[in-house]
Amino acid sequence: MLMLIKRNLLLFFRDKTNVVMSLIAVFVVLGLYFLFLGDMMESGLAYSVVNTSRARPIVAGLFMGGAITLTALSISLAAMFRMVDDRRNAVKDLTVSPISQNKVTLSYLLGSAIIGMIVTLLMFIVVYIYLSIRGIHFIGIDGMALVLVTTVLTVLCTNSIVYFCAMFIKSGGAYTALNGALSTVSGFLMGAYIFIGMMPSAVQWIIKLFPLSHSVAMYRQIFVQDELANLEILPEHPQEYVDALANAPYDYGVVFSFGNFTSTFWFSAGVLLATTALFYGLSLLVHKLRKAK
Repeated sequence: MLMLIKRNLLLFFRDKTNVVMSLIAVFVVLGLYFLFLGDMMESGLAYSVVNTSRARPIVAGLFMGGAITLTALSISLAAMFRMVDDRRNAVKDLTVSPISQNKVTLSYLLGSAIIGMIVTLLMFIVVYIYLSIRGIHFIGIDGMALVLVTTVLTVLCTNSIVYFCAMFIKSGGAYTALNGALSTVSGFLMGAYIFIGMMPSAVQWIIKLFPLSHSVAMYRQIFVQDELANLEILPEHPQEYVDALANAPYDYGVVFSFGNFTSTFWFSAGVLLATTALFYGLSLLVHKLRKAK
């Protein structure tokens, strides 16, 4: 099985074009941030607060949280293509090999998870360097531990969802369509492109219930929650600005409100863990039902 995992890793990373193309959705988020949304939000936030120098790093942290989660999803989608492609081109070789089908399946799951961890952590390193330049210094031992927890849970969650969807795909064209649709729709549903406070109430609830939006929230809590808490409204501004700043963590998707309950880092971690267990469990059930036929 180790040889199969190694094979999946080598095939993925050798195709550099595929690696770059799999990150298109991430590039869209970064493009929106660098081209116009970043400056627009920075100007709006800086206009109302005393500590204007903190506006730029806060907005950067908000967008980078979405970029990292999208990276995990996009890479999981690209890595799991190996399973779909093997069904068409290598199915005979894998069927007659002495390795059991369960181990072959496990090699796809583990290979995709390892690839996801590698690329997502690399993206985090890039984000960390960028945020450090922007003025956010959040990483101590505790911060690094929280980032690692978030990354592991995010990769496992995306891996479980993508694998479950890939089980029903039989052609490369259909999987490519799934890749594009899931990347684009998920970007909106996790609040990576547009923040939750800009959405209608009904859409806000969909975002709150979408598991990967909790990954984005976890990263944003690590990056900017303390920064947001330390902002002060200019004294000449009316009460509505004070209220807007108080609601900023909710509007920016740093935390989610469910009635009187406000989500925490560990609540969101639980959502990711439960989603992972659910989709791996459903995948196992589908496997058993197919074998029973």
